[in-house]
Formats: sequence, C-alpha cells, structure tokens
Amino acid sequence: GGRGIEGYASIVTITGSEIYENTGGGVLSYATIISDTTIRNNSVTGNGGGIASGTNGSFTLTNVVIKDNTATGSGGGIFCQVNSSYTTTWEKVALSGNSAANGGGAYIDQCKPTFINALINDNSADYGGGLYLNSWAGTTLLSSTIVNNTAVNDGGAVHTPMDVPQFENCILWGNRAGGNGHIGSFTRSGNGNVNINFYDSIIENNGDNNFFDDNYFVTG
Repeated sequence: GGRGIEGYASIVTITGSEIYENTGGGVLSYATIISDTTIRNNSVTGNGGGIASGTNGSFTLTNVVIKDNTATGSGGGIFCQVNSSYTTTWEKVALSGNSAANGGGAYIDQCKPTFINALINDNSADYGGGLYLNSWAGTTLLSSTIVNNTAVNDGGAVHTPMDVPQFENCILWGNRAGGNGHIGSFTRSGNGNVNINFYDSIIENNGDNNFFDDNYFVTG
C-alpha cells in the first residue's frame, strides 16, 4: 500500500484530521504543517511509520497525537531529515506506543527540532526507544516528558552518536535499555567530548534502580 498522504516537493497542511491504518506509512512530505490531528496505526517497510519528512521545508506540529505506528527502519512515529536552515517546532505533540529499529518515537537527523510540552511514552526500538538523534540533530526539549520507553540494546529514552541534546524542565521516568544507557546512550566515535545539558529536570525510576549493575548514562 501507499502513504496515507504524500506530497512531493510541496507544502502539506493538515488540520483536524485522522490518518490511520495505512500500510505505506501515514504522511510523506517535504514541508509539513499539521495541527489538531491524530496519526495512528500506520506501518511502513522503511522509515517513518507515522510521518516521514524530507529535506527542504519547515516541519511544524501543533496538538498532534502520533501513536501505535511501526517502521522496519528508523522512526516509528516520526522520521525527520530536514535541512537545518528550516524551522522545526513540535508543540503539544504525543509520541506514544510507536516502534522501529532505530528511534521508536522519532528518528531525527539534522532538522534541529524544538519539542514544547511534548509527551514521548511507551515507544520501543533496538536503539533509542524514545528518540534516536543522529548527525547534529540539534534537539531541544522544553517542559516535556519522556517516560516508559524501552530499547532492546542502548538508549532507553535517547540514543545519539553525534547530537548535543538539551533538556529544560523535563521529566525522564521509567525508561529501560537491555544494553547500556537506560536514560541515554550518548556515544561519539573518535575524539571529542559529548555534552548533555539538563536544566531543572527530574530524572528518576529509570532501569531497575540498581546503580551497581546498570549504566544509566553511557558516553564516549
């Protein structure tokens, strides 16, 4: 099957809608504005079960629920690969119950999103149960909650090989990784420091609370 909505080299605006049970994924577009909409129970062989956004254009989500979508590749809920010169703002977005190989909730590459009042919960992946932040994703989370996400391998809440994420007034709770980094796996190959910025945030009840056998943060 095809995507529920596909816009090639165009601006796609969706409001007050429900996009569901498409077997080629929910939405594929290059510039996306979505509000007051639910995107659920879509699946795709590849990337972006709920939404896949391309390279040239703003990507704005407001009051959007993205739940129970699956991707065999990356980004069960959202696959975002947008040129960093464009605006990417996701406000009052819920990423819930999505699954993928990388980034159950979202896979983000260069698009520099700002999450505002977002909920990222009960997503699962091999790497990055909640979020997978790839090359220079530039991710900021404001007043957001990341809860009960799981990774088979590393990064229950967040996995990143390159990014410097920032968390402000956030809650990270109940996330679990079968490998390393219940809260986050922040690993960079080669030389260089990995910076993780938390401000006024609550980090609690991740993993099994045994600090002797668990790696809550993994950096490299």
